[in-house]
Amino acid sequence: SITDIPFRDGEFDATFSNSVIEQIPRDYDVVFREAYRVATKAGFFSEPFHEAQRKNIFKLLHLRNIDYFRAPYEDVKRAGWKVFQFEIPPLQKFVFNTGLLSCVKKD
Repeated sequence: SITDIPFRDGEFDATFSNSVIEQIPRDYDVVFREAYRVATKAGFFSEPFHEAQRKNIFKLLHLRNIDYFRAPYEDVKRAGWKVFQFEIPPLQKFVFNTGLLSCVKKD
C-alpha cells in the first residue's frame, strides 16, 4: 500500500512517483510522509500539483468536483521534505498538466 509502504526506514536512496499520488486525493499527505520515511536522500514527484494547472479555473473546478488531487507542491514540506526545485516540463504543461517536484531530505 502506498499509504503504508512495506519497507524499512531509509530503505532507498530516493523515491519517485509518476501520476500515482493523484489517485489518492485525501491521503496524499500520508503518501508524502511514507515516501520521506523510506528515502535517505531525495524524492521526485510528477503529479498534477495546483501550480501545474496553468491557472485554468475550469480545470481546477473540474478536479474539485471529482475529488482529485490538486494540492500545492508546498504541501510536501509538512511531510518533512525540503523543496529543491519545481518545474513544469513543456510536454507536461500542455498535455498532462503535471509538474515535476524534486525534494531532498532535511539535514
